[in-house]
Amino acid sequence: MTLNQIFRACARRWYILLGLAILTGFGAVLAAGAGGVYWTRVDVIFLEPSSSANPNALRAGTGGNLVAFAALVERQVNGNLDTPRFSNVESTLYGAGVRQGSRVSLANTGGQWADAFTRPVLSVEVVDSSETAVRSTLGLVLAHIDRISAEQQADAGVPQSSQITTLASPQQAVISRAEGKGTRAGLAVLVLGLALAGAVTAGADRFLTRRARNRESSPF
Repeated sequence: MTLNQIFRACARRWYILLGLAILTGFGAVLAAGAGGVYWTRVDVIFLEPSSSANPNALRAGTGGNLVAFAALVERQVNGNLDTPRFSNVESTLYGAGVRQGSRVSLANTGGQWADAFTRPVLSVEVVDSSETAVRSTLGLVLAHIDRISAEQQADAGVPQSSQITTLASPQQAVISRAEGKGTRAGLAVLVLGLALAGAVTAGADRFLTRRARNRESSPF
């Protein structure tokens, strides 16, 4: 079917095209009205226990044992499931289209082609529709991490004075608003929707025309 035939079909079945165009318009408005989201990222640093030999836990956090323990906690927090990783370590949840959710992952110092887990740090990312919701979810996730960490060490019989501890950085989460791409999304929905509406209208015209001809040629 040529473009001219499609235009003629749309002219004949304008009522079908109009109905589909109205639906497309509603979809475009909804897509364009999808506003921004609130987002934050906090690092949870695992620290060796303080002692007379190692009084400053902040300076001891690069050991392999700490990294392994942080990885264990990450897996427990995520329900023993592998954490999906973005190809770019700087990627964000909202950048991937997530508007509500959280992610806990072992800090990755590698690049696009290779992962590198050298720091005992869990990266906690939260995205939601309001600042209050982000702060609430973040608090729950951080508490969950601390609880899993304490349970793992208690189950291993580690005395409380010798247990690995955690520190959130920053301690006061910075929550930012990330604006969505509503206008672009609305325009995309409008263009694709109108194109689809034209194709559907043309198809309906062919079907209705063929059925009318069959009725005219039928003796009954």
